[in-house]
Amino acid sequence: MEIKISTLRVIECGPLKDVIIDFNDSEKNQPQSVTILAGANGSGKTTTLELIFSLLDLFKFSPEANSDFINNLNIVHILKQTEYAELRLIIDNEICIVFWGEIEHNDKIKNIHGIQRYFDEEGNKKWKIYSKGHIPKKINAFVNNLEKTPLDFPFYPYNEPKNYQIPTILYFPYNRELLNVKGDQVYREQGNYYFNYRYQINRTFKGSFESYLIWLDYSDQELFHIVIQFLNHLNFGGKKFNIRRKDLSVIVTTKDQSQHELSALSSGEQSLLIMLLEIRRRIIPGSIVIIDEIENSLHPEFQYLIAKSLMNLQKEIQFQLLLTTHQHEFVKIFGRNNARILTEF
Repeated sequence: MEIKISTLRVIECGPLKDVIIDFNDSEKNQPQSVTILAGANGSGKTTTLELIFSLLDLFKFSPEANSDFINNLNIVHILKQTEYAELRLIIDNEICIVFWGEIEHNDKIKNIHGIQRYFDEEGNKKWKIYSKGHIPKKINAFVNNLEKTPLDFPFYPYNEPKNYQIPTILYFPYNRELLNVKGDQVYREQGNYYFNYRYQINRTFKGSFESYLIWLDYSDQELFHIVIQFLNHLNFGGKKFNIRRKDLSVIVTTKDQSQHELSALSSGEQSLLIMLLEIRRRIIPGSIVIIDEIENSLHPEFQYLIAKSLMNLQKEIQFQLLLTTHQHEFVKIFGRNNARILTEF
């Protein structure tokens, strides 16, 4: 399955009063592989990403859910602060709408899913799940099955692709913090595959990024070589990564052949390595990666590196990339035709 975002319609949510944000190529009218939302603080960039992530999360609610499902949304949930929101998706070349609020029924669109607001005979506001079509049904069944039978990271195409029938949505919010690089023990790092996954202040690696690499070196040589090859192709100034088994450490070899430990990398390099590897080991073709404030915690010298690395990864595994930025440099790197300027900055 391939999921792509086409448009977002928003009525009354924070700075977004009544807007349609188009993620399509102006010539082909098809979803772009990269869209970067740019603008000053308060222009609605983060609001846009939060709405997209929250709307996609509605696929977890099935039509058979009990009437108390709305309480599963936190009281400060962004959808509860929104009059209406509608995300138009292209899924396997079919239109699929996921929405929140009062929607006008459209018989021409076969796949619609969302939480519909209505009023009972006494004028009380009520909510119900509205869903039709085979696509929402398939996604909902897969998401619910994951809760019963978790899958490990796919690291496509290493694991069996047929088990990962639905792509993943990865969201890196602006206040993300990825820990740790170095730890005291080597752990078997396990993690579950999710349809909709948000990174917060998250100890992604139970032990550390280093222990994850060491564990792979001993337990799964095939996957270890895939990971090391991926890291070495990132072109971190010619740096290469490998394991020194005698003292169980990850060694970085620089362009001039000098060596140092992984923890000696700058904080920007460490964050970049972890983010890119997390994306690589979780996504399958057809996924969506969302990054708020891509420049967050990055020294200017790494701005081009992360942009280039993400674009190179798209050549290896097809996915849609949505970004926000305050920096003109990222608009230049990704191209003005891929930018949506919400306000001048």
